[in-house]
Amino acid sequence: MVLFFLFLTIYEVVKINKKKEQERQERQERQERQEREKLWENQIEETQVKLKLEEERELKLKLEEDSKLTILKNQFILKYDKDKNGTIDLVEEKDEINILLNKHQKIIVEKGKEYNQNYIQQFIKVSNYLKYKRKNIQLIFESLKNEGDLKSFENYVEVLDDDIHSYNLILFNSLNLIVSLIDNNQIAFYQIYEMFDTLNMFDSKHEKDISQKLTNIGDGLKDLMYEVSRMCDKISNSINELTYVTEESNRQLTNQLSEIDSTIKVGNLISTINLYQNYKTNRNTRNLRG
Repeated sequence: MVLFFLFLTIYEVVKINKKKEQERQERQERQERQEREKLWENQIEETQVKLKLEEERELKLKLEEDSKLTILKNQFILKYDKDKNGTIDLVEEKDEINILLNKHQKIIVEKGKEYNQNYIQQFIKVSNYLKYKRKNIQLIFESLKNEGDLKSFENYVEVLDDDIHSYNLILFNSLNLIVSLIDNNQIAFYQIYEMFDTLNMFDSKHEKDISQKLTNIGDGLKDLMYEVSRMCDKISNSINELTYVTEESNRQLTNQLSEIDSTIKVGNLISTINLYQNYKTNRNTRNLRG
């Protein structure tokens, strides 16, 4: 009987201890679960705070970029459209090439017969090339006014500047091409003529294609601007190799332009070309340095 009660007592003690251990484990598990939940809540809260800060930072950056873009666009329009009529100022030049052709048509036709060439037709093709280029510069100008990305806008303005520079180069050399033929300066004439032939200036297909793409631009402006930039570099590099320009050739060009009441000032055009070429060279050097 004593043993029975002793066994019963031990059993109860074990049972009580087991229950206590179970309760202790449950408390510990509950505490650990609460700690994990608290840690998880803290992590969620920290993540939400970080996300909110990141959203605020991005919003602030976007507002700053939008503000800068608005300022740059206003400066851009003032630079290229001083009379605010919506047309880039360059495009409003007179068509000096056709005026020269009309004035000296007889001489040019005779020279063509002498060398078995149709120079009138070829010069008109160069004139058309310039017309398409002027149109494309205008279309790029209009596209930039609607560009919504700051970095893209800054990059595309450089392309527009390069395109204007290539236009000035072609215009200057086109006028010299005609004048050198009229004044029988064959060295200058054939230097320009061969270079134009290499660059396909007597075929305006490339500029026509660019014009068509710019008119139906959609979302492809980036690739198109790269194509324009590549062509500008090709023109600039080729024309810079010409060596015919002298004080005498500049004087002859000045005289011919003055006779048709042209608004083009040869000295100013050469200065504009040289200044931009120096700027472009320095810009490319900076880019190479990283």
